[in-house]
Amino acid sequence: TYTSDERFKAAHQPGSDDWLLKIHYVQHRDAGNYECQVSTTPPISHVVSLRVVEPETRVLGGPDLYINSGSTINLTCVVSFSPEPPPYIFWYHENKLLSYDSPRGGITVVTEHGKTSSSRLLIQRASVEDAGRYTCGPANSDPHSIA
Repeated sequence: TYTSDERFKAAHQPGSDDWLLKIHYVQHRDAGNYECQVSTTPPISHVVSLRVVEPETRVLGGPDLYINSGSTINLTCVVSFSPEPPPYIFWYHENKLLSYDSPRGGITVVTEHGKTSSSRLLIQRASVEDAGRYTCGPANSDPHSIA
């Protein structure tokens, strides 16, 4: 590797003809073309184009949502452009982690992982105490809120 950036490492498995370029803590500025060269006569090279994407989190609806007392709060968080599904998606109410097994009861979360991951928060029998900001916080993306 021809760089002083220590995030870049060339890796080779003994007994293999394959070499890997590993980039740790990938950043947007790392996007571009990378060339692998083999020192033969004539030289052999292969160019690979790297596109860097950043996961995006959105709570659907809003930014403000109005719910009648006694009805069900139904919030959906979508995580897209993620190279792999987030290992977990947490929900917060007023910056406090929601406890799905709280004595209040009636709180359900259904999470689906895939190319686009989603987490659906259902809170039955909404009351005044349930008002406020809800935040979806996936493990691999910035959080997003709705009030």
